[in-house]
Amino acid sequence: TGGDAGSSGGGAGPAGGGCPAPWVQVQLASGLLVDAADLYDGAQVAAIREQDGQPTVGTLRDVQTIWRQRVALILEDGSAPEFSRGHRVATVSRGWVEVQDLRPGDLLVAQQEARVRGVRPAGLGQVVSFRVEGAGTYFAGGILHHNAKANPDIIT
Repeated sequence: TGGDAGSSGGGAGPAGGGCPAPWVQVQLASGLLVDAADLYDGAQVAAIREQDGQPTVGTLRDVQTIWRQRVALILEDGSAPEFSRGHRVATVSRGWVEVQDLRPGDLLVAQQEARVRGVRPAGLGQVVSFRVEGAGTYFAGGILHHNAKANPDIIT
């Protein structure tokens, strides 16, 4: 979201959650996949500019592990990554949707086809919170994600 000058928050602010569980893999700008627990301030992640859908790079800031209520996103391929409640993912037909509001059959914007089988509460647990400077989106688990704190310059 933020374009080249903006940034979006990762989930500890008043807008709610928006953080992956520590074992969910995030794609760096280099293409390397790393566990969210291994992210650090200054790491560059693969992102998409919302304005035109073009690939871009975001820089991580304020990386920290925090405790939040988590939701498991159960995909048809059998995987079940977990994210904090309020975390937004891109759907093909409904735009940005908070993970707990996804419906069975929702097709996600992803690097490989990803369709929702269901969601379930996963309880209180650790998540990795961060801001993505220069872009408000990033790829985790191959799916396009959005930080929870909206950039006031961008309508999401």
